[in-house]
Amino acid sequence: MSAQIPYIEELISKSKETADFVRAYLPQFTNLDLESAKELVAKLAKGRSYDQILIKNFNGNVDQLARAAAYAFLEGNIPREQLGSILEFREMKLGFAASDATRNKVRVGQFFDKNEQLTPEARSLLPHFLSSEEKERFLSLLKEKPSSDQCFFVVNIPRSLLQNNDENTKRLNGLLQLSNNIKIILKSPTPVIEPEYTPYVQLTDELEEGEKEEQEEFYPTIVFSAGARDALTKAIYGTHAKSLYASLGRFNIDDIERSIRNYGRYASTAYPGVEDETSFHKVIARVFFLTLHDEAHRRLISTIPNFAFDALLQAIDVIREKTNTKWSKEIWDTLDMEVGEFLNETQAFRDQPSSDARTQTFSRLLNAKVYTEDRPMGLFTDSPFIETTWLLMIDIVLNKKNWQIFSIDENAFPEGTFYKDMINCIQKNKLALDREASPVKQVAMMMAQYFNLPAQNLDDVKFEKQGRYLQLSQGTKPFLFTKEVALLLENKKQYHSLIIKEIREGKLSTDQLSEKLTKLIERINSLEEENDPLNLFQSEKLRLIDLVNLSGDEFKQLNFRVIDLLQEGKLTVEKFKQLCASGIIEIVKGYNIYQLISKGKLTISDLEALSPEELTELRDRAIAAAFLSDELTLETFKNPASLRNFKNLSSLKSYAKFFTSEDTPEINQSNAIINNINDNN
Repeated sequence: MSAQIPYIEELISKSKETADFVRAYLPQFTNLDLESAKELVAKLAKGRSYDQILIKNFNGNVDQLARAAAYAFLEGNIPREQLGSILEFREMKLGFAASDATRNKVRVGQFFDKNEQLTPEARSLLPHFLSSEEKERFLSLLKEKPSSDQCFFVVNIPRSLLQNNDENTKRLNGLLQLSNNIKIILKSPTPVIEPEYTPYVQLTDELEEGEKEEQEEFYPTIVFSAGARDALTKAIYGTHAKSLYASLGRFNIDDIERSIRNYGRYASTAYPGVEDETSFHKVIARVFFLTLHDEAHRRLISTIPNFAFDALLQAIDVIREKTNTKWSKEIWDTLDMEVGEFLNETQAFRDQPSSDARTQTFSRLLNAKVYTEDRPMGLFTDSPFIETTWLLMIDIVLNKKNWQIFSIDENAFPEGTFYKDMINCIQKNKLALDREASPVKQVAMMMAQYFNLPAQNLDDVKFEKQGRYLQLSQGTKPFLFTKEVALLLENKKQYHSLIIKEIREGKLSTDQLSEKLTKLIERINSLEEENDPLNLFQSEKLRLIDLVNLSGDEFKQLNFRVIDLLQEGKLTVEKFKQLCASGIIEIVKGYNIYQLISKGKLTISDLEALSPEELTELRDRAIAAAFLSDELTLETFKNPASLRNFKNLSSLKSYAKFFTSEDTPEINQSNAIINNINDNN
């Protein structure tokens, strides 16, 4: 008996969960056999495996299995989680076509045997996912799931899908590796629990070329059922575990936010006749990979303690309310919570009750980076250059009761962070802030105070999106820097702190720097390729503003030897620029001359006083070695007659060593220095 279900809308409206699964997508039940659908429920209740049911009840038709499962869910006969497992099973069956059908099959493995004991396969794979203590919790939680969902899938992913060298394929491989690393799948290039299966086909020399059949290689991959993954997450993260909600069709960022605020994450789910989601992070992929991506997000948000998770959502609400902006790049990055900051923390850490501990945890979350890209989220990054961070810190101080709900204490932010500095500044100026109703002006006032900026009219300051970022503007310009540039600087943490210090001390003008910050970062990156110039800047032998003001030609001359001479005080920035103009800098950078200056045998002034002929003479390795060994002085060198006598004597000594059994110590010393010079040129 087949049917078009006439009361589908009524079924959908039976509960919030069914409506949330369907959302705007109406599932079709074309040619659904209602008797088979009822039989499915009975078989699942008896603990029959999905692959057995597919063959015996649906003649291998995965679409009909999917329709029957969806109908059973809408009728309230199976949970959403189990529907998710069945739809994932369908997607795996359809998603990895191979020339060898026996290898293409998705095998369903069981955690428990008929006696409710772990199967050998389950025992072999669980150590990858769980510690011994977590394993006991997992097994207890798993037994609460429907017996038919107490399973895992062994799916053989053809390597041909992952062998291209394009960016899309690299990201798919990256997703699989990430999922393996954070232990939501077990992926291996060799057999994991199927010893009879050889994943890599070796073509031997015994076969004739024409007999070598095309073979496909596979990645055997273990994927838990949706119910088993839920038990896995709860076993590790306890009450902090978030949910995964199987849902039809495509998602937008508002959909994803809704699932996050419901303590979970929507999971992309393929269903016959419904348009599939086709990409994540601009990666084109089948729904299998999208579901894996969503599961990875669920795992990452589960690492976040609930109080910090809730507090971060409130922080986002503060920004939205006070800037009248719903979405920007950094709002999305923050709400997406792709955070690996707490992956290695313990359950005891997540359960900490004290406000000091919780505030410090919250500060780590605010400053966390996007896990797979290692870049700041940017909305609440620990930097006084980030105006939205100021907006939040001001709210935490002025509306402390709203934050005490989460045990966030303004006085407990960690020492040594800019959060602490900013809060100190806000507390000192609290009376002035209380008199100013505008959140925009409050931020501008505090930034002006913090950076010791001159008093200015703040009537034209406003929060607005510039490009993809939300930031404070004054007139047509950023209040300080664009957020994009400020976040680039955040990646250079030590220089970030140094720039802030110099601005606050009046050594660096924001007007001087605002148009040149990108160039400064580029030049720092270039210098770091050869050496670390941080000490040079910290000692102010080369100021940051000097670096950015060097011409292109001058910057090209700034190699590690010049940096050493600057650091040693043997060369000043002004003198360096003069030497660049005269061309003498090329001589200074040569190893011989660099050694003479560095070791105090000559000064820059000595060099400048030499004639071109003398400079040429000084490049002679033997002459340089004699200076370094104190056999030659500048006075002797500059006197032509004395220099000739020295050269003659030096030649005589070199000649004499062929007629003596031992070299004199002086000759040995000069020769050693010459050899060292030769080695370094």
